[in-house]
Amino acid sequence: MNVNGLLETILNFETNRVETGQDYALANISITNYQRHLATYNKQIDTNLLRTIAQRISEKLSLGQVLGHTTGANFVLIYPCKDMAQANEVLKKIAQVIQDIHEIDGTPCTLFTESNVTLSTDTTGVAAMVSHLKI
Repeated sequence: MNVNGLLETILNFETNRVETGQDYALANISITNYQRHLATYNKQIDTNLLRTIAQRISEKLSLGQVLGHTTGANFVLIYPCKDMAQANEVLKKIAQVIQDIHEIDGTPCTLFTESNVTLSTDTTGVAAMVSHLKI
């Protein structure tokens, strides 16, 4: 999902929160050593690396969790959750999924992630959430 789709999805989650009280998390997930892989292997693995990351994350998502791609090796995950402990547990699982990728098209790779998350209840609206995560 691209940035426009992400923004629309975030607004839908916010509308649902207002109407039903269902809180949600908005997380930014970055592959911290992505540029190093590009420098080492040029663009040889770029597209397949991003595709593999997105595919592996998508395979682990539960119903109601939405993944999008912003720029470079940055992904956004939007998902219902009740508190920060639950939000962090989801991110921990996603980080492990990414770190379990060791090869792309026969090229060895080791991936590291950095993630930030904010809860709908901890901010003053969608703009504050997006701004907090620097999406």
